[in-house]
Amino acid sequence: MRVTTTTTRTATEQILISSAIQRSVKGLDLDFLKGAKVFVNSDYLTVGENEKPFLVGAIQGHLLRSGCLIMQTREESNAVISFRNGGIGVDNYDLKVCVPGFSYNRISNDYSTPPTVLPTVQQVGSITTPEFSVYRNCTQVAIASLFYTVYASNPVFYHAGESVGQAVRSDFWILGLGPLTNTNVLGLRN
Repeated sequence: MRVTTTTTRTATEQILISSAIQRSVKGLDLDFLKGAKVFVNSDYLTVGENEKPFLVGAIQGHLLRSGCLIMQTREESNAVISFRNGGIGVDNYDLKVCVPGFSYNRISNDYSTPPTVLPTVQQVGSITTPEFSVYRNCTQVAIASLFYTVYASNPVFYHAGESVGQAVRSDFWILGLGPLTNTNVLGLRN
């Protein structure tokens, strides 16, 4: 099975990445900022242009759920939280156990020409068999790694933390039957 797409990432990859981002953001312990006026600095996020708005929105939503007030400027805030990502992407793994396809060409010698000339070889027929897959597993693993630093001037304090989120989808076929899907992302099951 081959998937084609008109975007830089397939829909499945986009859902896997967004799920990994959400899990990574959810793993950030920001309860100590409850009641703080926070400015979110996203200058150090080096994700793709499609992932950055989603990531910043997920961070802001998590800060709001943690009881923070989000400020539009540094001057309005009493704490600044800077985010950076260690890596956000999808790894693809493909394992196949199969009997390879082969071609058999049946040939015939033509001896009707004089003996001084080498006989010509004519292809009478050929048989080509397709590959037979006994077992196949295609696994996609999305990982999002986030780091943050919080600093404030009044009172002076500093705090840092990190979180890693992961989302997995695995499709497998047995004796050509499938795909059977196993995933930890709701909505990606067949």
